[in-house]
Amino acid sequence: MAEPSLKRRPTPRELQKVRAGVPIAEFRARKPPRRLSPHERHVLLDALEGMFAGIYTHLPLKRARYGFDPVQRLRILRTQVNELLDEAFDAEVDDIFNSLRDAHTVYERPGYEGRVAALPCIIEMYGHFTKPRYVVSRVGDWGRKNGFAPGVEVETWNGVPIDRAVQRFGDQESGGRADSMRAFAVASLTFRALCLFALPDEDEVVVGFRGVDAEGRPVGKRRYVTLPWRVLDARFVTRFRDAGAKRRNARTVRVRAIHPAAAAIKQAKLLMFAPEALQGVRRSSTRRSAAAGPGGKVREFPTGLPDFLRAWTVRGVRPEDEYGYLRIFEFDVPSVRGFLQELRSLLARMPPRGLIVDIRGNPGGVVVAAEMALQFFTPKTIEPVRFSLLATDFVRQFCRRVANRAEYAPWIPSLEAAVRNGEQYSAPFPITDPSRCNEASQVYGGPVILVADSTTYSSGDIFSAGFVDNGIGPLVCVGAGTGAGGASVSDYESLRVPVAGSRVKLPRLPEGGSVLYSMLRLTRIGPHLGAPIEDVGVSVPPPRQYAMTRDDVMHANRDLLAHCVRWLAKQPYSVMSVQRDGRRRKIEIATQGLDQLDVRLDARQLASVPLRARDTFTLDVPPGTRRVELCGLRGGTLKQRRVIDKTSVLDG
Repeated sequence: MAEPSLKRRPTPRELQKVRAGVPIAEFRARKPPRRLSPHERHVLLDALEGMFAGIYTHLPLKRARYGFDPVQRLRILRTQVNELLDEAFDAEVDDIFNSLRDAHTVYERPGYEGRVAALPCIIEMYGHFTKPRYVVSRVGDWGRKNGFAPGVEVETWNGVPIDRAVQRFGDQESGGRADSMRAFAVASLTFRALCLFALPDEDEVVVGFRGVDAEGRPVGKRRYVTLPWRVLDARFVTRFRDAGAKRRNARTVRVRAIHPAAAAIKQAKLLMFAPEALQGVRRSSTRRSAAAGPGGKVREFPTGLPDFLRAWTVRGVRPEDEYGYLRIFEFDVPSVRGFLQELRSLLARMPPRGLIVDIRGNPGGVVVAAEMALQFFTPKTIEPVRFSLLATDFVRQFCRRVANRAEYAPWIPSLEAAVRNGEQYSAPFPITDPSRCNEASQVYGGPVILVADSTTYSSGDIFSAGFVDNGIGPLVCVGAGTGAGGASVSDYESLRVPVAGSRVKLPRLPEGGSVLYSMLRLTRIGPHLGAPIEDVGVSVPPPRQYAMTRDDVMHANRDLLAHCVRWLAKQPYSVMSVQRDGRRRKIEIATQGLDQLDVRLDARQLASVPLRARDTFTLDVPPGTRRVELCGLRGGTLKQRRVIDKTSVLDG
């Protein structure tokens, strides 16, 4: 299939062709993926063993937590190379990767790059994760038959009770907790990224379902629908996003933390159910009739990044109150600067009474984008999370190489000391420069609540941990915690090339294959200093755990948003608006709910001004001033902070 040009927006016809995909039987009938010769199998196993034993950062954890040793499994598989058929060999390699329960670490064999096997529907789970129910929330064009439509409840999957089928599928999923494995299984039940899962054995799935009454109770006889699998090429979305963007360099790849399968699935769902995002459709800011009750949508703001960000206002407990709602779909942005500028613009338009930030299902992305975004929500100094390396001889040799020495300089002394001290890991250091996490200033000054779930992963975990550990606000989670992806991701070629010619050199992978793996281990800061994320996530106490309702699934998270709005309504809030006039060198400051304003010019304290409940203040900026810092306090506690530097406004 010819690919549409990505130097322009795709036409509806081009987009429809990509969205249609290929029937799975046709995909199988095409030239099969290149099979590995016995020699290539040995090369692949040598490469994987060198990677796992040498640099895979979670090796001690996986051995201890699951009693599973990928290195030993690879050695055993090597003794069977000449006995196994192609499918059996592939299944053994897949099982080794799946047994790690680490979605960062995947082997993508030739012929399956970026492909997603898809059914024409989305099934979602509601109720407590120990007693869930399953409802169809979206149905695509080729799935609407025999009454199968949004709102029906699924009861069987190929003749197996649906919850049992989900649990079986969850055995192949990532996540170290029962709730996260189940949640990931539901998310990939009808969309399966072939970088993580084998091609489905069946050409179609028989789903048993029933309709429901006005209260959501199943009624009538069970009906059945046969849904065909199709294979979509999710790389179209990535190529489209990156068109015109600067190519990511090797370092950018190494500072990504992303669930590659979940990212591919999100792209496939975008193709099937939200193609307007790829045609440059900007959401209107026209006021809409608000849904009854708190949490109902009032008006939506336009955004140039609709597949990354969406924002609108929601109704409060009192009809006259409005709160902000911000959805961050992922952090795998082609431009960190562009993402942060768009995020800042949306936050500046949010009502001051309170804000809900929703990152459910966020598969992660660029670590710097996630950590730099935190400074927009708080007046406090942001401390980034920490990363460490497995202290092996391979890692030491890798970091000493000329190509890597500058990048890994902070870790090298502790890696050398680990030989003497018997440490498993290097000392932890941030990936994101702390100065970059604090180079801008707070944009949103009201109370903020974060919503995540058990499929929030990688940089989504990092954002959640930073939000909680830096004291920005509470975390409400669908499930017992976030998805538990605790590492940065690198690729095998970025590992192999720098060590070529050294005594720890690695072989080239068989042509067309690729491997991603967890390289730098993530640990938290602040009150949870040193706590790992992998297999644990950012856990929340039961009062902060939320069970989705049927109304949430079918009516745009109505009960979840109302739950968050009720919390925000109880919180005190303050306002600091700043109008800058560079030409006249004046700053107009309006405040509400603050009792003190501290003014600093070039880090020198200029004044501490007492404030009334509502107050205004005009600041004349002396010539030559490079930086103005405005701090609003209430009861001695910092609530609002704005920083204005010379390059942005003061020289007009």
